[in-house]
Amino acid sequence: MKGKLSTGMCFAFLAAFLWSTGGVGIKVLSLDGFQVAAFRAFIAALFLLPFFRPGDIKWNKTLVGFLLAFTWMSASFVISTKLTTAANAIALQYTSVFWVFLIDELPVKKTIPKRKIIPFMLVLLGIWFYMTEQNTGTNILGNVLGLSSGLGFGVVVVLLRRLSLPNGKSVICLANGVVFIILFLIMLIRGFNLPDVENVVFELSVLIYLGVFQIATAYIVFNKALQSISALTGSFVALSEPVLNPIWVYLFLKEVPTFHGIMGWICLMISMFIYLLTLNQQNSKINPSSADEKLKYSDSSG
Repeated sequence: MKGKLSTGMCFAFLAAFLWSTGGVGIKVLSLDGFQVAAFRAFIAALFLLPFFRPGDIKWNKTLVGFLLAFTWMSASFVISTKLTTAANAIALQYTSVFWVFLIDELPVKKTIPKRKIIPFMLVLLGIWFYMTEQNTGTNILGNVLGLSSGLGFGVVVVLLRRLSLPNGKSVICLANGVVFIILFLIMLIRGFNLPDVENVVFELSVLIYLGVFQIATAYIVFNKALQSISALTGSFVALSEPVLNPIWVYLFLKEVPTFHGIMGWICLMISMFIYLLTLNQQNSKINPSSADEKLKYSDSSG
């Protein structure tokens, strides 16, 4: 079971690694937020279409909720990234750890385990550092949308795990298809005006990368992770996304993090480290010698 847990966390980290490259990609495109989110989703759906199996789709309330949450998360995050700093948008999305806990664990456990209090507080502190940064690139609406994308991501994580899909390609394909259809209709209502693009090949290449790797591949890998770990553990491992993002921003956009950015980065990194360390310590104390103990061990992975 410990090996299964480790494998799940590795998959979650790989997904976060791919997600972390999105901030830079979104920022360098000349398209607006709706256009980026729509075309990125279209490419992701097109990439997964050969793997789509109608029989894999089981329509129920959980699936409908997942599709709606995925659409809101995708749109609000991209628009937030366009309006505010990429660091803010990504960090605010990780308020999702609180939503995952409130939706998925608190109704069952009725209390916050002591080992999770410090990681939660550090996440809050890290987000506070990002939000209080004096940066002309920030935007109130962008920050609000970033917070709402955190709720969307939290619901996506919980419902994706509840769907329990060994092969999630069909559902991820469907989700991106829904995102494209809804956002494309909104763009038609708003007026479909593409900006003048100087380097079409470059921007198309970025869009293809975002669709194929940053969305389609990342969510398939994350779905694989959720077969072995809880929604909350997956959310904490995914905190490596805002930890990795400043590295890509520095390498590709030459943006040097501010003091607030560095402190926020440190808080999120330590939060993730403490959570995973206490998780490992708790699991190492469990001796799965009986069926009941094995079940308890499995449930403790959150």
